[in-house]
Amino acid sequence: MNKKFEFSIGEKVRIKVGPFQNFPARIVAINAQKGRLRVKVDIFGRTQPVELAFLDVEKSVEPKTPPPSPN
Repeated sequence: MNKKFEFSIGEKVRIKVGPFQNFPARIVAINAQKGRLRVKVDIFGRTQPVELAFLDVEKSVEPKTPPPSPN
């Protein structure tokens, strides 16, 4: 079974494995031939580049903001 990965530059993802597990990150480069992503991770107030496999991340789901209640 071939899993299809669709990522885009600027997209937010969550890291699933390794020392940065559960950290949010933003995609800055994609290498589809190697199945790798370069992401930026905010660590202690500094942005660090990290290279990961497609399987090491999952797309972040932005929480939907509820509409303002009428008063």
